[in-house]
Amino acid sequence: MNSRRKTKSPGNPDLSPGSTSRRGFLQSLTATGLVCASGTAAAHPALLAGATLPTGSEGGILSLDELAGDWMRMRALGINPALNNFWGALQVTDNLLAVTELTFPPFSQGMHSGYLRINGEELKADESRWYAYQILRRGRTKDLEVESSVRMVFENRGVLFRLKLRNLQSSAQQVEVSADLNGFIGRYDSDWAFRFPRPHDPNDFAAALAADGTALLIRHTKSPARVAFAFRQKPDQLESVWTHGRAAWRITVNPGQERTIDFVLAVGNGDDEPLFQARMWAEEFKPAFAAAKAQWEKRYAQVFMPGNNFYSGNLPVLTTPDQAMRRVYYMGIVSRLQLLRTNLPVQPRVIVTGGPQFAVTVTYFWDNTLLLMSMLDPEVMKQQLKRWLTLDISKWYAQDCLSGEGRGRWYSANNLSVFGLLQGYLRVTGDYGLLDEKAGDKTVLEHMKGLVTGWKQLVSKTGQLADYGEARNLLECDSTYIHAVASLNAANVGMMRMLASLLAWRGDAPGAAELRESARSLAAAVLKLYVPVEGVWLAAQPNGQFLKVRHVYDFITVIKWMAEDLSPEMRREMVSFVQRELITEWWMRALSLEDPAAPGSDRPDHGPMGAYDEWPALTLEAFCKLGYRKEALDAFYHFERVTHEGPYAQAHEVLGTHYSDLVRIAGRGAMTTHTMIGTVFSELIVGSFFGFQPDWQGKQMLVEPCLPPTFEGKLIGLPYRGKLYDLTAGAGGVTLKAR
Repeated sequence: MNSRRKTKSPGNPDLSPGSTSRRGFLQSLTATGLVCASGTAAAHPALLAGATLPTGSEGGILSLDELAGDWMRMRALGINPALNNFWGALQVTDNLLAVTELTFPPFSQGMHSGYLRINGEELKADESRWYAYQILRRGRTKDLEVESSVRMVFENRGVLFRLKLRNLQSSAQQVEVSADLNGFIGRYDSDWAFRFPRPHDPNDFAAALAADGTALLIRHTKSPARVAFAFRQKPDQLESVWTHGRAAWRITVNPGQERTIDFVLAVGNGDDEPLFQARMWAEEFKPAFAAAKAQWEKRYAQVFMPGNNFYSGNLPVLTTPDQAMRRVYYMGIVSRLQLLRTNLPVQPRVIVTGGPQFAVTVTYFWDNTLLLMSMLDPEVMKQQLKRWLTLDISKWYAQDCLSGEGRGRWYSANNLSVFGLLQGYLRVTGDYGLLDEKAGDKTVLEHMKGLVTGWKQLVSKTGQLADYGEARNLLECDSTYIHAVASLNAANVGMMRMLASLLAWRGDAPGAAELRESARSLAAAVLKLYVPVEGVWLAAQPNGQFLKVRHVYDFITVIKWMAEDLSPEMRREMVSFVQRELITEWWMRALSLEDPAAPGSDRPDHGPMGAYDEWPALTLEAFCKLGYRKEALDAFYHFERVTHEGPYAQAHEVLGTHYSDLVRIAGRGAMTTHTMIGTVFSELIVGSFFGFQPDWQGKQMLVEPCLPPTFEGKLIGLPYRGKLYDLTAGAGGVTLKAR
């Protein structure tokens, strides 16, 4: 087996029996009932007698500490790390204490929370390290080593700051530690979209000390928003300075000694609410700080617990000695959990698309086509689907989860995205009664028929292909990927065929035949767009011209929905194109550097200098579907490297034009640090590597797996149509057994 799969990340903590990191994770699992107090995995009542859910040291669930990123040089980052607490999010800066982009909708921050100074000099962080529940930053002077940790109060509007100072000298030091205290946060009850409202003028804020002088309150003069700061160690100096505040501590640090300063920020309505919360959290800082981790661990552990009291389903546990496979699987799940919100009014649990810089209340239709979410929370997914079917998705690309209204403009992939969710939900749950339920004035089945045939309204009078408009409706940054593209027309073929098989199974032979005939005709038109030898596709233009495009979206979408129509030569040429022009050593390019549009399409998610984090996983899924297992696995084990910076993001960028150039999370081009799409890597492992792809009838559940020949592992407790299954991979392939 490739040695890369066996090598432990140098930044990962010790999780051997008895280690501090392992004890913390086991304690959180014990609270959920997953693990016994002795530290061994417990048999949950919902499982069969004797069943266990193994943890990281046993080749199973990786703890949040095991999934932490490595220490990263901050000057080398494309975007600073971010943090989430299921109510909101923030991003850190290169100052050891400052945070920015703090949102707890309907509250949002402008600017930053304030700088740290040591003996009057601002101290910047040299390095940072991401964890799901905290961000660590560290820096040093010639005399001091300083490390900060920022955590968010679990499911509440609070931020916890801890600062540690260690004396590097052989004699005691007198140190003044000061912190600016900015509370530039307003409340906005409307206008939340991709770009959300936030304050811009510091003069709209006024700072004042609390009556007893032990806390600081900052008022937004244009809304009821207030920010309070309170302190575990009383500052030697605390003052208000017009729009903000300042706290200072004068401390003695002996040789080799470590001193700690803790304080909190609370956000709320009016003066009393945030002051009360801030003081409470400051007085009980240690338990609040510990709970920020423990409750995050519990929320994560519940993902894998059948019959848990939070999600309406669960996800399977992956057990394997293949460390890279496990890291990618669990990191994909954690990446999506970061965007879970429990405080938005449209439904009890929602997954927002991104954050913390943009889209913190909106859910895009495009980013949701995942089988795993049908396993984890089918009840919520069903609610979401029925709600979306009542929206006019020909007008919007997303729904705002504060107002329930549509946001943005029409995206060409809307029909495909919503249909993808529906078919995934139905195939996993078997809830075919949903087809006859009403969503608005139509049944769900009527909506599905509209989704798969809606393309006919986009066909010009002289053509056969649907015209999907300009770049703003497609990939936004690619000026030639416009109008009648191969990808979405191929998806129309596949969707019609898929729905036809459902209709035939339900006894509607005429309806199935009509869809299959439309699919046959459209497939022939799509195949005419292929460019032999080069392995790429044309985009037909309204003026009769054809533009050659070299984008990964054609590759992944045509293969997903029309693979059976491709000749062996076409398959080989398409894979060769991707390997030759898109795949790099550690990641991939969405658009070939050889595409004529490349010089003007430099956005990290869809352009030539990086890729939207969904594209690499879907590319490997396509490799597997075509039988290119070695190519898929070689790339997969190299792509694992990106998880050592942190979770999956909107995009990773390639830092150059060469095959071996380094890769990092992208910030330029209005990228968000976190997005929900990382789970597509987890689904790659379940659906393609293990081959779990059930049909409508439930007769076929597995397809040919795409695992390494020597791979050994299990998916334990996979939920499917009311039962739990174990998938076991070994020399004989993959076997499936009901529990």
